[in-house]
Amino acid sequence: MKVVRAAKACATSAALCNVPAFLLSISSQQYYITAKNIAAMAGQVLMAPSSPPSILKLPNELLCDIVSPLSTSDLRRLSRVNHQFYFFVRAYLVKYRYNEGIVTLPNEIILEIVRHLGTQKNRSRLARTSQRFYPLVMNYIVRHDIQFRGSSLLAITARSNLKGMAKKILRLGGNVNTQSCFKSTCAGQRPTPLAAAAFYGHERIICLLLAAGAKQIVDGS
Repeated sequence: MKVVRAAKACATSAALCNVPAFLLSISSQQYYITAKNIAAMAGQVLMAPSSPPSILKLPNELLCDIVSPLSTSDLRRLSRVNHQFYFFVRAYLVKYRYNEGIVTLPNEIILEIVRHLGTQKNRSRLARTSQRFYPLVMNYIVRHDIQFRGSSLLAITARSNLKGMAKKILRLGGNVNTQSCFKSTCAGQRPTPLAAAAFYGHERIICLLLAAGAKQIVDGS
């Protein structure tokens, strides 16, 4: 009875305080429980510590100081957190990492450096050091491979399912029926990139090579 009387008193006070009608329409016992729960939640809110400001709300000058010790690879990981970090990191890299040192050299000098590296593996390592180098150096690697190694990279891309690289090689004039990197069969024939792609089940590469006029086997002679 005491609980019901207290609930009715609360209901009367609530009505005077313009409590919403849906609260007044429920029973006294239900109202008592609802009011108790609301009071408990309100107490928790009041007792909860205020959350610290989000890092996304910090000024760019402070964010630059925070990320300056990070390596380029760590910055790229940070850029994958959300869209805001992506645009911030991209602008930061362009302004502070890609506009100093060797990356500021003209393309002609960079290509001369690439020529003196000697091996395709070292050139590939240089290409992966920055977004500034990658398209320039990879174009050189592909052209060099087409001219001096018989488009051997196309065979590698066919085995590894690298469709983007295969398209670049074909666009720059690579031989779609190259036999480089393949050994002759018992019948004296060597497979082509199309045969390699079919063997490994790379359907996208198969379609790309067929569209470029590829053949499965070319006479070894």
